[in-house]
Amino acid sequence: MTMPLLDKHYAIPFRLVDHNQDEISTDVNGNLKDYSIVVVKFVSQYHGTYFVKGKVTNLSTQQVTEYNNKDLSQNMTRDFVSLGRNKVRRPGFGNTLENNESVNLTVNPDGSVNIEAGGSVAITDASATLDPAAESLEFVGKQPKFTLSYKYTKGGVTYQVDEELIRRQNPEADLRFQEW
Repeated sequence: MTMPLLDKHYAIPFRLVDHNQDEISTDVNGNLKDYSIVVVKFVSQYHGTYFVKGKVTNLSTQQVTEYNNKDLSQNMTRDFVSLGRNKVRRPGFGNTLENNESVNLTVNPDGSVNIEAGGSVAITDASATLDPAAESLEFVGKQPKFTLSYKYTKGGVTYQVDEELIRRQNPEADLRFQEW
C-alpha cells in the first residue's frame, strides 16, 4: 500500500441522491445543499501533543537547565507533527522553540527509533527509544514515551539534551471540525 503524501490535500466529494428537504442545509444563496466535501487528514499514530521533561547541559560551562515538574500536567508541551506513517517532527531542541530547530523521529518496525535533525541546525551523538505504553495517564490510559539524547551547537556552544516526551492523549482526541 502506498502511503499518502502529507503535503497534499485529500477530499471525498459526495452528493445526496434521496433526502427530506427539511434535513439538509442551504448554501449562502438559500439553495438546498445536497452535497458536501469531506477532507481527510492523515496523522501518524505518534502524532499529538507531548509533555516534555528533561535537562539541557551547556558543555562549555557545565550549567544545567532542568525542565521537570513532578506533576506531569505542569510540564511544557510540544506538538508532534506527522511526516509519515511512523515519522513525526518534534519542534525545537530541549526547552527552546526556534524555527530552524527540530528533531525528526522515525519508529522502525522492530520498535527502534531513528533520530535526526529536522531543521537547519544539526544534531550529533543522537539516540532515541520508545516505550509504546509507558505512562498510564488519568482518563486517557497508556501513552507512548520517547526518550531522547542528543547534542547540538549554537553560537559556538555545544549543548547536551536529555529528555522524555510523554503523549498527553490519543491523537484523534486532538482532531477538530474545520470549515473553509
